Order: sequence, then C-alpha cells, then structure tokens
Amino acid sequence: MNYIITKHPEYFQKIGQYAYCNLEDMVLTDTIAIDTETTGLTARYNDIFCVQIGTGTNNYIVQLYDDNYSFNNVIPYIKDKVLIGHNIKFDLGFFYKYNFFPENVLDTMLASKILYNGDITNMRNDFATVMERELGIIYDKTDQKNIHLVKLSQASTIKYSFNDVDRLIELHTALLKKINAKGYSKTYALHCRFIRALAYMEQCGLPISPDKWKTKMVQDIEATKKWKTRIEEYIYDNIPNLRDNQIDMFNPDLYGKKIHLSIQSPKQMLKVFEFFNIPTKDKEGKDSINENIINKSKHEFVEIWLKFQNAHHRVTTFGNNIYQQIENDRIYTEFNPMVDTARLSSYRGAINFLNFPADEITRSCFVANPGNVMIVSDWSGQETVIAADLSGDDAMTKSVVEGADLHSLLARILFPELALLTDEEIMTEHYEKRKASKAPRFAMQYGGNAYTLHVNEGISMKRATAIEIGFKELHAGLYKWGAEVFKKAVDRGYIESVDGWKLRLPKFEKFLSLRNNVNNITSDDWTLYKIGKIEYKEYMNSREDESIKKEDKYTIKDKEAYNYYKSIKKTVSGYFKLRAEYQRLCLNNPVQTRGAHQLKLAVSLVFEWILKNNLIGKVLICNSPHDEIVLESNLEYAPITRKALEECMIEGGNYYLSNLTIKADANIGNSWYEAK
Repeated sequence: MNYIITKHPEYFQKIGQYAYCNLEDMVLTDTIAIDTETTGLTARYNDIFCVQIGTGTNNYIVQLYDDNYSFNNVIPYIKDKVLIGHNIKFDLGFFYKYNFFPENVLDTMLASKILYNGDITNMRNDFATVMERELGIIYDKTDQKNIHLVKLSQASTIKYSFNDVDRLIELHTALLKKINAKGYSKTYALHCRFIRALAYMEQCGLPISPDKWKTKMVQDIEATKKWKTRIEEYIYDNIPNLRDNQIDMFNPDLYGKKIHLSIQSPKQMLKVFEFFNIPTKDKEGKDSINENIINKSKHEFVEIWLKFQNAHHRVTTFGNNIYQQIENDRIYTEFNPMVDTARLSSYRGAINFLNFPADEITRSCFVANPGNVMIVSDWSGQETVIAADLSGDDAMTKSVVEGADLHSLLARILFPELALLTDEEIMTEHYEKRKASKAPRFAMQYGGNAYTLHVNEGISMKRATAIEIGFKELHAGLYKWGAEVFKKAVDRGYIESVDGWKLRLPKFEKFLSLRNNVNNITSDDWTLYKIGKIEYKEYMNSREDESIKKEDKYTIKDKEAYNYYKSIKKTVSGYFKLRAEYQRLCLNNPVQTRGAHQLKLAVSLVFEWILKNNLIGKVLICNSPHDEIVLESNLEYAPITRKALEECMIEGGNYYLSNLTIKADANIGNSWYEAK
C-alpha cells in the first residue's frame, strides 16, 4: 500500500486518488528502504523536499517542502533502522546536514559493482539498470531529470518517487543472495561501512588558499612558456626546413626563432620525433608521442618535451579550472567508491582529488582554515609490505623487517663487484649503479620481462635477460606466489584478492579459445612456425628498407613455413599477449586491492572515532589518496586527532596482513605539504 504523509492532503487530492497517514502511523520493519528527492545534486546548498520509505509491504512519501514536515521530524522513526539505499552516499550527504548519522546502511549500487567487477567495461549500475538486470522490472526514469523542479506536483513524479523504494528491499535480497553465494560478503560489509565515511569526506572538502593557488598558476604558466620556447628553439636550430623566417611587419618585435608547426598538434610533432629518430611506435605498431613511448629514448629532446608536457598538464588540469571551483576557501569532488582494484577514484568531470602532484608548490596551497591545522598520515612502503606478506619473498621481507634497501639488493646482483658492500656504501659511493637498478625493479615487480626492459630502457636484450634472471633469483618467492595466483586465476576466470573481492579476467572466453588453439600446435608445427617467423621478418624488413633495390629484395625460401606462420601469427601473439596481461594483473591486483581495503578500513575507523568523540565539523576528513589520509582539525583537538589517526592507520593496515606489520606516522602542519 502506498501512503502520502503531508500536512496538506488537499494539495494531492487535486492530482489523484491517494491514501494518507501520519508519521506515527507508519509500520516500519527493522530494515527499511530509503530514498530522497532533493532540490539539486549538491547537499551543501540544496535540500530534501521529500523522503521515501519502503518496508516491502507499505511505501511512504513524506512531504517536506513548504510548510510541511522537516526531515528532523522523520529522524526519530528511522534512526535505529538498517537503511537500504541505491547510491546511498548521495542521501547520506543530505542526512549529515541534519546531524543524522545512521549506523547501519546497505547499498544496492555497491552490491552490484562488487558482484560484477570486471564483467563488462563501463557496465552500468544505475537504479533502473540494476532493477531490470536483477528483477526484470523496467522503471521509467524520465521524471528523474525534472523532479527537482516540479517536485510532487504531478502524478508521474509521485509514482516515480514511490517506485524508488517499492521493490528496493527485494532487490537487495536478490543481490545479497548472490553476494553470499559467491563469497563477497566481507568486502561488501566493508564497503557499506566505508560509504558512511566517504559521504562525510565528500561533504568536508579540501581547504585551499585561493591566493597561493593563483600564484602557483602564474608560475605554471611561466614554466609552460619557458619550455615551449625551448622546444621551438631546439626545433629551429636542428630542423632547418621547419624554420619560419618571415618578419611580421606589424609586430617586428615578435621576430625570433619561429617555426612552421604547432607543438600542440601530436600529428605535426610526430614528424619532429621521427626526424630525431626517437621511437614513436606503441605495442600495436601505432604512432604515439605519449610519455611511456618516447621516454624509451635517451635523446635530449625527449627531456625538454616531457618538461613542457608536465608544465602544460599542470596548467590545464591543476590550474584555472580548479580555481573557479573554490567555494569559501575549499574545493569539493564527487567520489566513485571503487574501481576494478577496489581503489577510490573521482568521477569523470569532478576534481581529481587523488592525483594532485606531491610537490611543495602544489600541496602548500592546501592550507588549513584559520584556527585549524592539517594532519596527514601514510603507510611506510605499503605495497612492498603487502607483497612481502602475501608472497613470503625473502628479499622483500628482509626489506620490511630489517630495513634492507631493495635497490641495493638488486644492484649487488646486477653488479657483482658490489656484493660485499653495505647498503649505505652502495647508496653513497655507487649512486649510479644503485640508480640503474631502480627502473628494472619497478618494471619487473609489476609483471615486466627482459623484452620490457629492452624496449623501455633501451638496453641490449643480452643485458635485459641478465637483469631478468637476476631479479627472478632475488625475488624467487614473489614469482612463485605470482605463478600460483595466475594458475588459480586462469582455472577460475577471475583473480580473488581479499575479503572475497574478485576481478574477472578481461576477454577470458577469447583467452580460452586461443589457449586451446595454441595447445593443439604440435612440436613439428612449432618448428615450422619458428622457421616461418624468420622468413617473415626477413621479408618484411627487406620490403620496408627503402635503401634496398626492388630486384634485391628478400625472396621467401620456405613458403610453407612462411604461410604457416602467417596463418597462426595472430592466434599465437594474441594468446601470449593476454597471458602476459593476466600475469601482470596477478602480481598487481591482489596487492593494490589489499591496499585499497586497508585504506577503506582506516578511513572508516577515523570516521567512527570522530563520531564517537562528538567531533563532527571539528575534525574533517579531507582526502584519502591511495595510501594516505588527510585531515583538518581544530587546533584544540589536534594532539588527540594525530594520535587517533596513527592508531587507525596501523589498525586498518595490520588487519589485512598475516605475517608482517606496517608502520604509519601522522604529522601536523599548516598545509598538506607541511604535515606530510
């Protein structure tokens, strides 16, 4: 039965036939569905105009606008209930305005996102889609766009409002059944706990000094101009045919080292990189001047270009667009509770709170409001601790427990003459050799191989192979664990990380088909394949080499092998490409996902501490980028807040470790940078 709760039933009697009751007449179960309709999407300056409550038997719309009820009148009836919502973070933002902080919330959007993680790229989890997918119910969401304007003034918006809670409990029951059956219950429970804290963090925002940000913007613009000039001068000096020597008769002062191309055009800049013989081909053979492609070259132009790109990025991404969104010395974002690794993100179009540069000029702009301080904590070597804990790798464990320097450990293997030296001696007396181990370590730890090193670092395959062998020898435990994760993943079709969190392997059906085809290749066929591969490369290289005359081009000697190689080339390369992608995921995803769970538990603990100590509004959760929590606290509560933050970080981190423990320190400062 649907009921409207209003002080003015005559208003609705003009619209249609409805049943009415009072707030005290509601018959509510311990678990209720809840939704709100609001005058806009932002709780900071919009409000609730009606709240809908569903029990699975009865549905209630409580009219709140004009001279009707206030949301405060509703709170006593729902404060001890378990609340089910869809994207309940949105509703919580409005509840918090009324000092209503429900203890137990459940979310069908979170359940859907967890349940189908990695299933389909950009899979939709909006209310209408989830309802149709799980219960086969099709809801018309047309009124969603205009309900904030027309409110409950027409039959369609009233029906729409009832629909939002009518079958919501049934939807949650269906999703929860699948969640429990597939082992997601622990990660779902954590995310329902975390969403309360995330809603608070979203409303707190991040303090910022408009003046400091403006100064930073000017410096970024000047840096961009400086590096733009350097690029244009370099091209002018080295590529004569791109010089523009025409004098502008109206602006003779502009005459200088001008060029005939736009450095903002990737297509035009490709010609420049090709002129300097800087590799621009990606793995697919397509031209690109992205950083991860061109930084394989040691050419000095690459360094100049990347400095320009970095400065330009700071202007376009961390410049005026953020300045224009400052509200009362704060900025805000809209958080996406999870991506495929369970990490937090910012929704597209919102300020990316999780990607601010860590340099002094940027983070010094985030200054606590008067009377407040910033308190920041992060974990020491979070991903290394997690990887060591999961794999039992001796070298990583030694690094965590004894403080051994991982770069020095690898340097001893790559450079035998360092074998008897201490970490300190290597770091102070053999800086370049230690530095030479950094890039290979990062590449190999996250699924790279000798070929990756050969391409990315521009070193010979012989040396790259030696580095790969040395790294695998040093981290035998990591590779043994990774192989076990990979075997389970390809047997199941997904990687299981922590608390039941799963990531479905992309293109898994295709992988199974390719693997079956590759496994059916006989040893004789592999021999034929290898011969054909040599023939194919010789032939293609000859065709592409313009210095070789047509009559001298390579002639295929073994056509059978050549044709066989061509016939299965895509199958073999497709299989090994997906296999390598899975192996990288199996090393990375369990570590990143466990790290995300650590952070979400720590943030939840901080929020619960704030609630317990009646510090809402006095201690603000401002940001939580990856392995870090950023708070703003009233100066009076700073000492106890710093201590509590440290304890929450350590408790949240250690909860997800089995053999090791993790360290975290919290610091106080006037800005994010000072507190870091």
